[in-house]
Amino acid sequence: MSDFLAGSAVLDLADRFFGTHDTDWVAAMDQGMAKLEKMKKPQPPVAKGTKPSRPLDSYAGSYLHKGAGTIKISVAASNQTAPLNAHLPGKANTEPCPLAHKQYDSFECSADGYVIPVSFIASDASSQTFDKINVQFEPAVMETLFTRV
Repeated sequence: MSDFLAGSAVLDLADRFFGTHDTDWVAAMDQGMAKLEKMKKPQPPVAKGTKPSRPLDSYAGSYLHKGAGTIKISVAASNQTAPLNAHLPGKANTEPCPLAHKQYDSFECSADGYVIPVSFIASDASSQTFDKINVQFEPAVMETLFTRV
């Protein structure tokens, strides 16, 4: 919210400096935010009471995307509330992001004020591990596919 107000104030000051006062920047940014909300994908309902399809060890490992980097998934300590941890690209020196179970093989990571959906994919139903994960870092951008290394 503070970025929204700061941006509106800067644009209003620029208008005053250049002698143009015809734009209500608060209303314009409010309309832009409303458009972004409409663009968000509707989330499917969560199936309550589901469990991960495989043992937690089968989720652990390193997953690579050549442009985004490597995500390392590890099994959390038994005293933590989330069953898995994700070490996100670009966050090597920070705490891991707890992956809370959402449904089936879908988890969520809350990092920097954002909820990041993480879905695990097995190419073969009989496989004991997962080959890929889909991670959606930004709501308005398609998921990024990482492959196990």
